[in-house]
Amino acid sequence: MASLVGWMQQEGVAVTHASGGLDFPDPYKIGRHEPDALGTRDGVVWIGEAKIGSDLSDQTSQQQFADFSQQQMSDSGSPCPFVLCVPQAFANEAMSAVTAAGGSTENLTVIA
Repeated sequence: MASLVGWMQQEGVAVTHASGGLDFPDPYKIGRHEPDALGTRDGVVWIGEAKIGSDLSDQTSQQQFADFSQQQMSDSGSPCPFVLCVPQAFANEAMSAVTAAGGSTENLTVIA
């Protein structure tokens, strides 16, 4: 979780919510689930999710990917940036998992 939040902050995202015992309020739901991190940059909401890798095809993960990757910005209708943090060994599989979930890869960034 800390690596996800740290990466978002390095990208200039002001992290406002994060789970996992970091000193932030818990995230609010996006669709059916709460992401692991939320923040804003230039008025745009960023959504972050961390996975251990082996859980990429779980039903809950698939629902999260569909919901988080398709969340639209209210002013433009474009998807919000979605950051998916996985171990290096699962970096290639992560993009495929989002696609398999019916999610959008338009604003997806996979970090490993």
